[in-house]
Amino acid sequence: MSRDYAIKTLIKLYFAVIFLNCDLSFSAQSSNSMKISEILENEEVFSALLAKKRRETGLVSLAAMAAKNGSIVFSSAVGERKKGSGVEVTDADKWHIGSITKSITATMIARLIEDGKLTWQTRVKDVFREYPDIHEAWLDVTVEQLLTATSGAEVNFSFYTTFFKTPAHGDSEKKLREIEVLRVLRSPPKIVPGTKYLYSNVGYVIASVIAEKATGNSWKQLVNNEVFIPLKLGSAGFGHPNEEQERLAQPVGHRRLLGFFVPGSEMSSVVDPAGSIHMTLRDLVLYANDHLQGELGAGKLLKAKNYRKLHTVKLENYAFGWAKRVESDWFNGTIYWHNGSDTMWYALLVFEPASNVVVAVVSNDGDFATAEKAAWEIVDFCFSHIRDK
Repeated sequence: MSRDYAIKTLIKLYFAVIFLNCDLSFSAQSSNSMKISEILENEEVFSALLAKKRRETGLVSLAAMAAKNGSIVFSSAVGERKKGSGVEVTDADKWHIGSITKSITATMIARLIEDGKLTWQTRVKDVFREYPDIHEAWLDVTVEQLLTATSGAEVNFSFYTTFFKTPAHGDSEKKLREIEVLRVLRSPPKIVPGTKYLYSNVGYVIASVIAEKATGNSWKQLVNNEVFIPLKLGSAGFGHPNEEQERLAQPVGHRRLLGFFVPGSEMSSVVDPAGSIHMTLRDLVLYANDHLQGELGAGKLLKAKNYRKLHTVKLENYAFGWAKRVESDWFNGTIYWHNGSDTMWYALLVFEPASNVVVAVVSNDGDFATAEKAAWEIVDFCFSHIRDK
């Protein structure tokens, strides 16, 4: 075993505890109700705000975009694609969005339900009929419970599965996921299903395996066919966006340990359905805008009732990959949001139907607490400057 491999292994063990355990066609033209001079002034202030937050926090980069009524109002990016490289990020770069992936997985499954391939009440026992050794407490757990963190599924897989598991020779990622899900289903749930909220990456993987078994397609194929292609999310993909780090064609994620930047790598494909997607800010805002319009009865992917289903909370203000907040100092109605981090990246996505506003904030720095605080301050700025315009 090499020294570098040993160091990376220790780092992975450290981050296994916190992996993905979060609190929870656009134009460049701005809203017609805002004057051009006001747009330009606010854009300058917005860019200055991001630069200031990046200086104050020491984040490797910070980027954000806001849209109102389907038009981009603010967009800015500051910092570096890789620490110390001098290569600047842009607002057209691709960013890993972590657990925001969950709502995309739920949206894909909602499309399958509309197509008659599943129902919200499809149970574990309806799909895994050929496996008699599944623990009885799992048998009546539903797709709905798996997607709303009420199934009793534990937060994460084992650290080995999360970080190291790869398909055996000749097997697919789909087969590997099924093997690991069956390993979970042979033991009782962490808590009694349907009784409590427990944020869970495992639940989303189980739901995705149900979708894979019902259709014969892999999770990646399903997400691509049911979400990316219909919404024309051309930048969307899987895993970290920079496959050729030496060229720095895209940002590189950064992991911190005890205040220092340390080597990092991607998680196992087992957990892809819970947090592995990347895309540009523009496509992220476009995706959230479809959910916003869906809440208002005009989305592209689903019937209005199913958008509203996806936004309906079950326990602890958590819905189907979206969290819900009502009333605040800076918004008067209801916002839907989710954040995400694989410990190397950070993302926050927020939309408010009442004001027709979407805001996305991202960073290639895994300092979750620091990035989270800065992101909500940026969201605050966006809502205060454009929500009533």
